[in-house]
Amino acid sequence: MKAIRNVLGLAGCLLLGACSLFARPVPEQATIRVYPVPAARIVTLTAVDGQALADGQQAFVSPGAHRLSLRLDPQAPGGTGCQVELSHARFEANQVYGVFEGDWNGTATLFLKGARGELLDTRNLSACQARNGGDASALAR
Repeated sequence: MKAIRNVLGLAGCLLLGACSLFARPVPEQATIRVYPVPAARIVTLTAVDGQALADGQQAFVSPGAHRLSLRLDPQAPGGTGCQVELSHARFEANQVYGVFEGDWNGTATLFLKGARGELLDTRNLSACQARNGGDASALAR
């Protein structure tokens, strides 16, 4: 009886090992997260490299260069939003990057920060405010 259990156990291990040979490896990716902060707008990640996203709060990307499209909508009802782009040339695998709105010297700004807190890209949002909506992708850095 013990011998049968050993043989069955060994056969099960061999089958599980064979399955792992055919399993696809998961590519190492970077995570981009939108962090909510108390602000006048709701920030949503809408696309990466032109590909629309279902989850507006985070995305997983391969290492390398990527362009992030974000939508900023006012917290108060009745206002219109605007579209903004951030980019970075060297996203690294297994790192978490953050996008958030903040204030830089009295100016509303959208920030992309790296896994170690370094500032990677920014967009001045004053044109978005002044126009009260529309496409703000050409905003100055």
